[in-house]
Amino acid sequence: MPSTVPFRVVLTSNGVSRKFFTLLQGKDGSLYIHPNRENGKPWKTPRIENDESGLKLDFNNPNIPSFELHKISFHPSGYIHLTNKRGERYRDGIRGPTFEEMDDLYLFCIIVPSKLDEMPIFEEDKMCMLLNLVVPNNIGPFFITLALLKGQLDPEEPDDSRIARFILPLNSGYKLTFVLRSVRQRDQNTTANWPPFPFFLLRTAA
Repeated sequence: MPSTVPFRVVLTSNGVSRKFFTLLQGKDGSLYIHPNRENGKPWKTPRIENDESGLKLDFNNPNIPSFELHKISFHPSGYIHLTNKRGERYRDGIRGPTFEEMDDLYLFCIIVPSKLDEMPIFEEDKMCMLLNLVVPNNIGPFFITLALLKGQLDPEEPDDSRIARFILPLNSGYKLTFVLRSVRQRDQNTTANWPPFPFFLLRTAA
């Protein structure tokens, strides 16, 4: 179970702050992520396909899981659990590599907000440590990657898609890196659109 003060990530644009996700740590080093969405709206996940151009996300025919997600937990053993507000776990046996088996920099989760005015409003929360990401008022679609870091972070090549990067030391001795990236247009004739709902992608293989 979580044993530390929650770490809340908030997005602020046009002077309005919105909930993005909350991170908690367990005594055994487990990581618990609570992604936010508008109250009363079910979680949806885009259908994922592969074609000649690579990974394709279909937002027109989303999956609506019957399990009401509250948080995702990543355990040092490699197991990944989904939990609802009643504390019930959806156990499908999915696991990735153990924390020890992970690469020195291992990306394990991507969280994608919908258009910001469709995300829940953030109000003062004295129970959480706060990371307020102030983004440009006219910002286009973006996403955040979460990666576990074991050693030192190597200098990155220049990348015009990167908006911001943060590093959070963990009680386990590892670090967690957050990288905010803008969605790149496929070509000059294609506009990058906001997804119609927030979603997340989990990495379950080495």
